Amino acid sequence: ETSHGCIVSTWHQLERRIAVETGQLTAEPGAIGVFVTRPPNSDRHIDFDNYRPGADLLRMDLTIDPVTKRITGLANQPTSLLTNCGIDVATADVRRPDIKGDGTEVVFAMRTSAAEGLDIWQVTTDGVTCERIGLQGGVDSTGTPIHHFDPAYAPGGVLLFASSQGEGEHPDPQRQYASRTPKHCLPNSNIWVYARGGTPKRLSFLNGAEFQPRMLHTREVTYAIEKAAPDFYQISHRSIRLDDGGGYRPQLGQ
Repeated sequence: ETSHGCIVSTWHQLERRIAVETGQLTAEPGAIGVFVTRPPNSDRHIDFDNYRPGADLLRMDLTIDPVTKRITGLANQPTSLLTNCGIDVATADVRRPDIKGDGTEVVFAMRTSAAEGLDIWQVTTDGVTCERIGLQGGVDSTGTPIHHFDPAYAPGGVLLFASSQGEGEHPDPQRQYASRTPKHCLPNSNIWVYARGGTPKRLSFLNGAEFQPRMLHTREVTYAIEKAAPDFYQISHRSIRLDDGGGYRPQLGQ
């Protein structure tokens, strides 16, 4: 009797072979990784408003065992992907990159001064093309910059990200402006989704900071959330549907 796993594996191998034969995939594409290097600091993730220059976004080429297909080490020294971004790396504050599924692009958050907020940038994995996505910036009512950070690729060519902006056109005044978290009175962030050429859409609406969105295979967005009370504090996880922001449910922590 053939197992379901064997059927799926064989079908995947067949689809991959056809894709290679038709030029849609490279037979041996190699493997790369990206990471951020920065001077050490004691910031928590909710301290995203702290400007931390001297960071860099690096690409590493990895070696793969031809038999096991496992990563065995580095093929060369990591190289910067910020060379063609038109910025001074010495002033760069870079945060949390994500590689596109086809391995061609990397999305990340960056700013180059304390006067501006983090914004979403995208660079090709060869470092040739780098661009700032350019979402709504500005400052909140206290003069604190608006931040867009923790970007992640999602199906359909859209981007997930965390943002401290408000919804200026929303009929509820409490949702029109940037807010502060109840525990530490820091800039509050929620989860948003954005399609190039469109308008960012807010997916989550809680008072505690929400950040680090990532996709589940169920087309749900999982993300971290700050839960706080006078005698209680927790970073837990929640999930919501990508398509409409509904289906809110706990993943870790209650």
